[in-house]
Amino acid sequence: NWPVNLAAILNELKPDYVVVMLGANDRQQMRVPQGRLPFRSEDWERVYRQRVAAMADTLKVYGHPAFWIGAPPLRGNDA
Repeated sequence: NWPVNLAAILNELKPDYVVVMLGANDRQQMRVPQGRLPFRSEDWERVYRQRVAAMADTLKVYGHPAFWIGAPPLRGNDA
């Protein structure tokens, strides 16, 4: 759970900069205390946005450069 653990990781490791890449594992249900949210449902989208915003806020407070990049295109095993 990156939004919950990010501050502790930054405080422990004290990196000079952070590179964030999300997406390769995002095409699945999301776990929340109430259960699981179906991929791309309205609730899934809302919680995903909240988690991304929480990570961005933590990185702003940390105050070191952060680079947020997109996931590279991936191919299935049959390609």
